[in-house]
Amino acid sequence: MKNPFIPRAWTWVKRHRWRLIFAALSLGIIIAMALELMAHMYLANCWGFLHPDPILGWSYNHKYRRNALIAKGGYRIVKQEVQINSQGLHDREIPYEKPENTFRILCIGDSIVEAFQVPFEAMFTKRLEKYLAEQYPGATRYEVINGGNGNFGTDQEYLFYQNEGKKYKPDIVLLFLFPLNDYSDNLPELNDRAYLPKPFFTLKDGHLVPPKSLILPPPASALQKNNRFIRFASRFRAYMLAQLYLRNYFRSISGAFESAGIFAPLFVQTKGGYPLFYDVHKYPLGPAWQRAVDLTEALVAAMWRDVEKDGASFRVVIVPFSEVMTRCWPDESRRVWAPLYRPEMKIGQPEQLARDFLKRLDIKTLDLTDTLIKANQGTNSRTHLMPDGHFSEYGHDIVARALIKFLKECGDLSPPRRAR
Repeated sequence: MKNPFIPRAWTWVKRHRWRLIFAALSLGIIIAMALELMAHMYLANCWGFLHPDPILGWSYNHKYRRNALIAKGGYRIVKQEVQINSQGLHDREIPYEKPENTFRILCIGDSIVEAFQVPFEAMFTKRLEKYLAEQYPGATRYEVINGGNGNFGTDQEYLFYQNEGKKYKPDIVLLFLFPLNDYSDNLPELNDRAYLPKPFFTLKDGHLVPPKSLILPPPASALQKNNRFIRFASRFRAYMLAQLYLRNYFRSISGAFESAGIFAPLFVQTKGGYPLFYDVHKYPLGPAWQRAVDLTEALVAAMWRDVEKDGASFRVVIVPFSEVMTRCWPDESRRVWAPLYRPEMKIGQPEQLARDFLKRLDIKTLDLTDTLIKANQGTNSRTHLMPDGHFSEYGHDIVARALIKFLKECGDLSPPRRAR
């Protein structure tokens, strides 16, 4: 026996179909708006410490202290407390005015120095400060200032020193050079990592030309430029949050979405199918990359002159990537960074390029390569978080101890100069 209710229900549905469609669309819009609002509030809470800066491109909101979403070891996203002081640094409150009997060390760099991936007191800047106080007790007070900012190029680091860093009247300035992506960060046609429009210097007849305006590098904008859906969807926080969590917990699904053009890739891919900045390993070095290296050398030299002119000592720290990764964990390296093993790639080339121009400039340099390789031998601890190459807590400790040894060898740890 047929159920008489089914024909009646179907008739009712057909009669009210437009109302039902309108109700379904209205409900969908309400749900989408609610999800967008929640995503906006969530990301504002967890990523709200970043904002545009008219000089540097971007900087951090002052007096920000809360749990933030941090990429730890690549795609793994964790909540980590971020502490930004009133000057916009990932550090405790440090006044510009330097007290008497105070020796200040200013560390400048990108996310390697910024160190959001580890607890606040585990950063090498805080460990260095602690070890200096232990090894040099007495009237002198040592302050180590964290001037790191994620994705900064050498150009932004130079501008940071000119506009902010020098206000602290440091006795030593340590520039941390990460050759894997610092060269590409400084040249617009190679930069695919910029958050926002940023400043770029140029070289003209061997002289640095300051930036006139901020620009968004072509490779960075190209991640969304060629896909209308991605360009439209990227306006919504819910879409960004979906990308974040799928990449964090479901890499296979997010990879399929990237292939289908639903998600934008994290980096511009070369014709070989690997991130653009890996080409810094190609041998011989391409013309654009050589220009990027020459520009980086000029920026380092300019910062060196300014720091010495201000009465402080200038030192450079080379933070290696490919040499440490491939020599310490060859099997994992071949799996994660397979493009580095292509015949045209020369592992260690980015670091060697830095060694060469720093030797030409005759700048005292700490190369962390051998120190980090040795620290990974005969232990289960790793100096790096995998696969992105930021330092682990163990790595931060190794770096802090290496810095003390280096500064002693340079004769820098002497009684402080009078506050200037």
